[in-house]
Amino acid sequence: MCSSDLLITAEIVDDIIADYIKDNCSGAGTIYILGGPSSVSSYFENLLNGYTVKRLAGSDRFDTNLLVLNELQIGETLIICSGLSFPDGLSASALNYPVMLVYNFLSDAQKTWISSHQIKNFYILGGSASVNQNIENTLKTYGRTIRIAGEDRFDTSFKIANYFFSDNTGAIFTSGLNYPDGLCSGPLAQLKGYPIILTADPYITKACDYTNLNGIHHGVVIGGGEWISDTKMEYILDFRNVILPDFYSIYDYSQDSETVKSGIETYLKENGFENYSITVGEYQMTPGVVAYQNYSGKVGNRINVVVKIQK
Repeated sequence: MCSSDLLITAEIVDDIIADYIKDNCSGAGTIYILGGPSSVSSYFENLLNGYTVKRLAGSDRFDTNLLVLNELQIGETLIICSGLSFPDGLSASALNYPVMLVYNFLSDAQKTWISSHQIKNFYILGGSASVNQNIENTLKTYGRTIRIAGEDRFDTSFKIANYFFSDNTGAIFTSGLNYPDGLCSGPLAQLKGYPIILTADPYITKACDYTNLNGIHHGVVIGGGEWISDTKMEYILDFRNVILPDFYSIYDYSQDSETVKSGIETYLKENGFENYSITVGEYQMTPGVVAYQNYSGKVGNRINVVVKIQK
């Protein structure tokens, strides 16, 4: 029996998706089709004969979003995401809150909808390049408004997970470079109470940070290895729950490699670590790239450190 599964389709697989629904869903409840016939074909809709089907289709994505919101029970919290780019919306799909997609301004219809509900808390996901300051200023006239934004989509995903999820034991990992897999992840994330962490080869820094900070050693990967390789997932999840210091601020780049290595060894020994290896290279790594079985950071401008803690 289905409850709130989310399926994506296209004309080439309409029959396959319809067969899945018939094999797994009872006739109870309602099947919602989101978008007009140019998004989900009338042919597919006709394949669902015998089910209660409701198509929600507006003049554009923002109008369709309002139709979706009208089908939901609205509480005191509303999530605001850009309707022009997908990453922050993927992260938002793990949250058990309604989401409003916005353009470069709040439309009159959106303002009317907000005014007709008792919403007290607005969370904007993404920086001002995604949801501009004018929208934030308008929302502040309706209620408490908080923006959660990182340096990029991966950092924003990390910050959303840290803000909204506590005491969770796992996470959903999906590509931050493409949307279909992430689009399907929301119902599973809500079912398990997990955040959605956007990552991709080679952008795994923030995924590593999240598992390390929260002591998470297992999760669900949505999508194939071409987006997130098995090797990278081993790096992301094979952590002891240890936070090593920011060697960037402790060690100056003018120090030689052995001095840096000696300082790190002292720290590890003082904190009870016995089985570890340290590799120090005097060369420039790609900024933002880390590796990975527990800590890798750029030290100063030219000295790079990889510390591996053995279990």
